[in-house]
Amino acid sequence: MVEDGSKIFSREALDRLRLPEKLDTLLPITTPLTWMALSAVVLLLFSVVLWSIFGSFTEKADGLGMIMDSAGVVNISHIRR
Repeated sequence: MVEDGSKIFSREALDRLRLPEKLDTLLPITTPLTWMALSAVVLLLFSVVLWSIFGSFTEKADGLGMIMDSAGVVNISHIRR
């Protein structure tokens, strides 16, 4: 067992961490493929939000129906225009 905490890492590794040689280099976190996938998801979500605000279904169907609740059965039909 190591009793002193300074013996965990080698002296060379600690000296290398203290040098500011690589402080100005970027750390690659994501790849271009990840950015493309993220932008596709954002574009899809943006399209869904726009469609939910401005879009509508234009299909209409003829038919009859009934509504059932505690008061009884009520027939309904649409008004033809």
